[in-house]
Amino acid sequence: MRYSLWKTLAVMGSLICGSAAFAVTNAKLDSSPPNILIILVDDLRADALGVTGHSFFKSPNIDRIAKEGVLFQNAFVTHSLCSPSRATLLTGLHTHHHRVFENNIPLDPRLPTVPKILQASGYETAFIGKWHMGYNDDQPKPGFNRWISFFGQGKYLDPLINVDGRQIQATGHITDILTGYALEFLARDRQQPFFLILSHKAVHDPFTSQSRFSGQYKDANIVLPQTWGENLSTKPAFLKDYVPFFANLDFKKRAQWYYECLAGVEESVGKILAKLAEKKTLDATLVIFIGDNGYMLGEHNLSDKRLAYEESIRIPLFVRYPKWFAPGSQASTMALNLDIAPTLLEAAGMSAARNLPGISLRKLAGGEVKRNSFLYEYFFDPITSMIPPIRAIRTHDYKYITYADFNATDELYDLRSDAIEKNNLIDNPAFAPILRRLRFQLDSLRLAAGDTSAFDTAVEDRRNGAPALFELHQNYPNPLPANEISGHAVTTIRYALYKSVPVRLEIFDATGRKVATLVEAIQGPGVRMIQWNASHHPNGVYLCRLQVGALVQTRKMIVLH
Repeated sequence: MRYSLWKTLAVMGSLICGSAAFAVTNAKLDSSPPNILIILVDDLRADALGVTGHSFFKSPNIDRIAKEGVLFQNAFVTHSLCSPSRATLLTGLHTHHHRVFENNIPLDPRLPTVPKILQASGYETAFIGKWHMGYNDDQPKPGFNRWISFFGQGKYLDPLINVDGRQIQATGHITDILTGYALEFLARDRQQPFFLILSHKAVHDPFTSQSRFSGQYKDANIVLPQTWGENLSTKPAFLKDYVPFFANLDFKKRAQWYYECLAGVEESVGKILAKLAEKKTLDATLVIFIGDNGYMLGEHNLSDKRLAYEESIRIPLFVRYPKWFAPGSQASTMALNLDIAPTLLEAAGMSAARNLPGISLRKLAGGEVKRNSFLYEYFFDPITSMIPPIRAIRTHDYKYITYADFNATDELYDLRSDAIEKNNLIDNPAFAPILRRLRFQLDSLRLAAGDTSAFDTAVEDRRNGAPALFELHQNYPNPLPANEISGHAVTTIRYALYKSVPVRLEIFDATGRKVATLVEAIQGPGVRMIQWNASHHPNGVYLCRLQVGALVQTRKMIVLH
């Protein structure tokens, strides 16, 4: 890899994210770097597979990856939503750093990503499947030699797909189509290692199977979860508005369709492994099978992800690579989608250096490093506007969830005795010392991770204190260059409000002098964007200051004409 290129990428990433991006300390490939294959499945529950204990779904091909490698028994995502999770996998960053807060936000093309690094160091790279970061863009992305994708969620049947920049009307089921392109890529003879992400649309709602699997589980013994129909009196108030969206769903029928749709992925994995074996590259390939997030199939009366409940944040994670993992290995430590990037860099012979928050899966599985807790985050999404932003901490024994909503009851669960999170202990005085400790630990995790969004968790009881009412996002672009066409240096400032409040948005220079007032009004809840033209201001550092009532948040901006 050309170090100067990566150094430039890392510096740009640092400026864009508002924190240091990860860097690579060893720029040379291992003498025999592995091929890398990531099989990414949409909305896949951790317990949906045979090897993870499912009662009727059989998945011998997927199970094979775990049985011939390592199964991470406690794997999670740090943000349970399609696009933010995918951005974390590619960048190795938390959502508050890569800033893909919801599905309609594209990944900044200037950010350093694993495929860019591997491509620059000699890998042949390919992305095949659902990208989803930005609904209205299916064009090839930086870091990939081969590109097969589609707009947003795409379609299960006869989809329009983008093949290396050219749109093609495909026929058939999307799982079969993507598998065909993946097999074609794997069949090529090559001298260099390859990096392939096969990103399935399945099993996203509406669950649509190939016709050959339709009705396969119509007679299966499908049992509704224990938290189906639970009393919401101790849950956050917004659930009373959200749950009715799912009230008329037939969850047994939906579970049948879900697993029939998943059957196509199971078949696909068998074909992929067979092709690797045929090419005699299976043992030389690091194979990762992972879900982008979990999914609730009736738990807590819901059919969604997003929330910090176990079924939403738990994912299957299996890795096959004989050089690292003995067959049949299991790891009980907590692993995260945040750990994929450092794992891939290490496998390729590059050391993930400063400020990459994840941990190599090799080190986690081998017991070199243990994780005792992690930070979960969720940001405002206009599609589900009734769900407030979330921060949570999960330890081995407990989970504490807090919301940026004055009316939302916080949640505390003892996972040792209440794995299904039915008994909210937030008001139980016997757990007050544990609650205080978890609140402190959550604030410490946020501080260590650089999560500086306006989100109050440290008060003794947030319901009696000032809730977090707003969030000021980093402006884009940042730094502000002059536009090649207009010559103007213009940036977009984006902020979210969760209530009707007095708002003042101002720009200050480095001396503290106010140079612009962009907003001074009472505004209602929602996400707002406003542009600032810095063309007539000198180069330098500026501060964007958002005041909501008595609360203030500030972001740094750089003007470089």
